[in-house]
Amino acid sequence: GREGVAFDTDNYTYSGGELWKATSDGTDLNRNFPGLSFSQIAKGNKKSKSIGTSPKKLYYPGDYGGCAGETKALMKFLYHYIILEKAPVLIDYHQQGLIGYAGKPWDTVAHQEACKGLANQMFSMMNSGNSYKYRWVGEVDAYGLEGMGSTLTDYASSIAYGAKFSPAYGFCVYTDGNKEYPLSAIPKMDESPVTVNAPNDTFRTMTFEIGYGPEYLGYSDNTLKLLDAEYTNYHFDKVLYRLYEILNDD
Repeated sequence: GREGVAFDTDNYTYSGGELWKATSDGTDLNRNFPGLSFSQIAKGNKKSKSIGTSPKKLYYPGDYGGCAGETKALMKFLYHYIILEKAPVLIDYHQQGLIGYAGKPWDTVAHQEACKGLANQMFSMMNSGNSYKYRWVGEVDAYGLEGMGSTLTDYASSIAYGAKFSPAYGFCVYTDGNKEYPLSAIPKMDESPVTVNAPNDTFRTMTFEIGYGPEYLGYSDNTLKLLDAEYTNYHFDKVLYRLYEILNDD
């Protein structure tokens, strides 16, 4: 898919004109993870119109959660660093919007605030000297319960907070070891009757949406120049240093 977008846009563009955002077989890898929020629809919700229903449509989550080989490889990577190594933070770099996401709407309020606080500390450093500011954006409560796929940070957060993969459901669920609850049954961790053992309960995620506008997409010389300027102007070279300082202060 990446090669197609770079060198064969005529055949790797959706009918709506958007650049291909998937593997060569049409699976959007950032909707394919079998996290707590994978493709569920809560009672009273309508299925999102943006989610693809076939490999030729944007945001197609795949034939089933975790079906792509690339997804399986990252699931192993995430398990090792989040569960075994107890990584404190995952930063996911994306295009686009000049915004950032932090935390999950189904998570505890206290933990959502911890994720938001970390993001705002990072943005304070990144925005220095810039008139247009990166800002934190919360995901709507229904996110993950309108039939959407599950992202990298959805899955990472799910396993960090103790969710387990369920062969019966095909995605992660809350469980006390006896009974399984999908997210559609318990959309808020603060309201869960299940005591879940979180193996990494201080783990936080952030997603940076870099650049704004179609000129920031693709692999043209102009796009690469714009991204290079974005990297410099918003101090992305200092992001990991600043993160290290914040975590040590904590």
